[in-house]
Amino acid sequence: MAIFAGKGRGIIYVQGEQKQTVSEERMLEALLAECRELEARVARGDAKLTGAQVEVETPVPPPPRKEGVVGLNVVGGE
Repeated sequence: MAIFAGKGRGIIYVQGEQKQTVSEERMLEALLAECRELEARVARGDAKLTGAQVEVETPVPPPPRKEGVVGLNVVGGE
């Protein structure tokens, strides 16, 4: 699943097939709907997932900072 975005719109691809073009305001909503549809198709046996599996790992805490080093939290940007 992929979304290519630019110029105020996004093109959603599912399993290499272009599915729809949506406005910037609807990109996340439409992508989530496509994810749920693919999930339903896989559950029914109408589609298969192939390739690498996604594994979720517990995040490893960062190493301790050196004396005098201050970490910065990046919250967002323009």
